[in-house]
Amino acid sequence: MATSRGYYRSASIHGDLIVFLSEDDLWSVSVEGGPARRLTANPGRLGRPVLSPDGKRLAFSSRDEGQNEVWVMDADGGEARRLTYFGGFTYPAGWTPDGESVIAASDSGQPFIAHYHLHEVPVDGGPSRMLDLGPAMSISHQPGGGGLVFGRN
Repeated sequence: MATSRGYYRSASIHGDLIVFLSEDDLWSVSVEGGPARRLTANPGRLGRPVLSPDGKRLAFSSRDEGQNEVWVMDADGGEARRLTYFGGFTYPAGWTPDGESVIAASDSGQPFIAHYHLHEVPVDGGPSRMLDLGPAMSISHQPGGGGLVFGRN
C-alpha cells in the first residue's frame, strides 16, 4: 500500500475542498483523498490559507514582495493578486460573511511587536478600514447571524 508522507500544515476546508501548505506552496485536494494539485509556485514563503465563505476564492499571506502581506486568488488556481500594502506582518484572519472582503490581521503601525489589529480589506478594490475591536488576531462570524467571536492572542 502506498502512503503519502510530507509536511502538511495550515489547512482550510470548504465543502469537499481542502487547501493546505506544503513545501512553502499552496495545494488542494478533495476531502475524499486522491492526488493533491499544486496551486502556487512562488519564490517567497506562503502561509495561512483561508477559503472564502462560498469556497470560490482563497486568501493567504505571502512574502513574495518583502513583508508578509495578504493575497487572493481563485480557489481552483490562477494568478494571485496582492490585497494589502500595510508594511507590517499581515495575514488573513478570515472573511466577511458575504465574501466581499478579507479580514486581515496586521501589526503595521503598532508600537509593540505582535500587537495586531483587524482590517476589512475589499477583494475588488477600495480602501481598507480598521475594525473597531481593539487588539485582535483572529475572527469568526456566526453562520447566518449577528454573532461575532474574535481572539486577542
